[in-house]
Amino acid sequence: GYDSLHKILHQFSDMATLKGDFFLCRLSPIRRIAKGLGNIPLSLSDKYTLCMAPVPTRCDRTMTTLRKFAEKHALGQASGLRRTMIPKKAKSFEDLSLLCAIYNELELFLWLQRRFPGNVVEEQAGITLKERAIAYINDALSFSDKLKLEHCYVRRDRKVRSSWQENQGGGADVDEFVQSIDEFDDVNLQPKLEDDM
Repeated sequence: GYDSLHKILHQFSDMATLKGDFFLCRLSPIRRIAKGLGNIPLSLSDKYTLCMAPVPTRCDRTMTTLRKFAEKHALGQASGLRRTMIPKKAKSFEDLSLLCAIYNELELFLWLQRRFPGNVVEEQAGITLKERAIAYINDALSFSDKLKLEHCYVRRDRKVRSSWQENQGGGADVDEFVQSIDEFDDVNLQPKLEDDM
């Protein structure tokens, strides 16, 4: 079937020895990508090339970009940029994080365009968007003291602690160390974080 690359990589992994007879870097990410591309009707060579893509495999956004590219390539269609790849200036740390994700997605798109040439106009647009994303990231980093923090870590931490207590049987006491951290948070951190928001 089409998922034979995943099986081949699994067999390769099983045959690999500590002596170094066989060695393949990034085997776990490669296998995750191969498994994700399993049912897409591509040649073994194309699948292997796609598995070499610079993809953070735990990032849904870039894995979706890779999968959509593979699906279009299997149909003989050229893949283009998605609207979600257009960078916007960061106003918060969340926006900065999104800009970095968009940059990774654009980098992947350009890598794929070089390996599987298709739409030259889209490739040029991707280069332009990548340069814009870099400029916006640099701007955001140079003015990071003015970016909003839209996530309160103290509130999140309290929810985690509360959830932990519930999972411990509802009435379980948190040890003194955690209680002292709570007291420190109450006195020192929360007003600062709320004032910055």
